[in-house]
Amino acid sequence: MTAWWLDSLVAGSLSGCCSVLVCHPFDVLRVKLQTESSSGATVKSVLSDAVRRHGLSSLYRGFWGPFFAQGLYKSTIFSTNSFVNRHVFTDRKSAWSVFASGCIAGSVNSLVVSPVELLRTRQVVSSQQLSLRAVIKTVSAETGGLRGLWRGILPTVIRDGPGVGFYLLAFEQSKLLLSAGSWEQSKSLPESSSAPPLSLGTRIAAASTAGVAFWLWALPVDSLKTMVEAGSGSKGSGGLFGATVATLRTLAKEGGYWRLFRPWPIAMSRGVPSAIVTLITYDYIMEALDSRKR
Repeated sequence: MTAWWLDSLVAGSLSGCCSVLVCHPFDVLRVKLQTESSSGATVKSVLSDAVRRHGLSSLYRGFWGPFFAQGLYKSTIFSTNSFVNRHVFTDRKSAWSVFASGCIAGSVNSLVVSPVELLRTRQVVSSQQLSLRAVIKTVSAETGGLRGLWRGILPTVIRDGPGVGFYLLAFEQSKLLLSAGSWEQSKSLPESSSAPPLSLGTRIAAASTAGVAFWLWALPVDSLKTMVEAGSGSKGSGGLFGATVATLRTLAKEGGYWRLFRPWPIAMSRGVPSAIVTLITYDYIMEALDSRKR
């Protein structure tokens, strides 16, 4: 395994675990709001109901699956992105190459994210405290095998392909603008090439922009994905993509497309701190690993 790949693996894993520690309660609230059919549901009502029924610990329900998987899928994103940049877009870094490599990385990562998020969704929306094993058994019984864990793969790819592209593009573009740089100065050179270190404030601002950029694209697709994972409108649908089509038809019949945008306060509240923790942790770890080689 080459050094750059191992570095991306380590930095991506640590940044992902830090992110889920901070942001899991936001994910729980988002899932509850996305799957709540009542038109009067709000962030406040969902939070109050969860705490009243199950206590503050309910905000970390379904935590362990995403926590251990975060290392895998954040490292998948950053490692795939590094690989594509090094071996596909080998000429010059540009806005297009950053976006395209992010799209590829996000799409590949969807294969890992999809089953993990389905398990989390089922644990969160269940009225009981279900174990991962119990959820896997239930989903397998519904679909006749483990393939049911990828029930939400279609909306996941649509969310994470372009979503990660916008995420990385916004981060890199913001860093360039805030440091008065340009794409012309940002070549695909070895990471040991000299570049002035960015201030913490610059990194925070750039990461915040990345978090907003991701959720501006991802929110409605993420809501659809959660409904599909929870089983909304999927009875009688065939195949992995059938559940998505059935859910869209149900929303259209009920005039419920507005529900796809309902969790925007949580998405934005979660997106900014998550991006700050993930991207800044990743940047600093990569810089520390790189400095040890010099």
